[in-house]
Amino acid sequence: MKKAILIFLLFASMSLCFSQTYKKGQKTFSPGFGLGLYQLGYGLGFTLPVVANFDFGIHEHISVGAYGGFWSSSVEYSFNSSYRFSSTHIGLRGSFHFWQLLEEALGSDLKANKFDVYFTPWIGYNTRSAKWARLGNSFQDINWGNRIQAGAQLGARLYFRDNLAFFTEWGGTPTSWSNWGLTFRF
Repeated sequence: MKKAILIFLLFASMSLCFSQTYKKGQKTFSPGFGLGLYQLGYGLGFTLPVVANFDFGIHEHISVGAYGGFWSSSVEYSFNSSYRFSSTHIGLRGSFHFWQLLEEALGSDLKANKFDVYFTPWIGYNTRSAKWARLGNSFQDINWGNRIQAGAQLGARLYFRDNLAFFTEWGGTPTSWSNWGLTFRF
């Protein structure tokens, strides 16, 4: 009986331990939402994009993957006209996971077993739709051209379970100024 309890406690404690946060061959899926999209030029105001990233580790500190995002907004004006805007984003991304390297270089405990900090350049395509209606007429298309986008962002993940983390990304994300959500590691 004592051996069974000891073995149970050993396995339970192993499930609570954290290893390094990023590994070659690791796959992550990160669904979330964007904050900070404010389209002043079109009067859209605040919108809440939906985002998702998938990454695959090709090296101890490098991952490649894909991203997607979508947002939509409607605006009613006091002079009896309204606009509908939508934007879909798809593309490729690559990330350099440097937090563990920084911890080793500084020789201090930066909690690299719980944190994953990374730099991500990305490139993708943005399809956009805009429609306008005045005085209750049907919506008409407005030329709001599609475009190729590229940028870079800084991201971080905090693992509170071995395979589950909270993530945030800041800077030039494809859909907003910042993304927030959960990361599932498998």
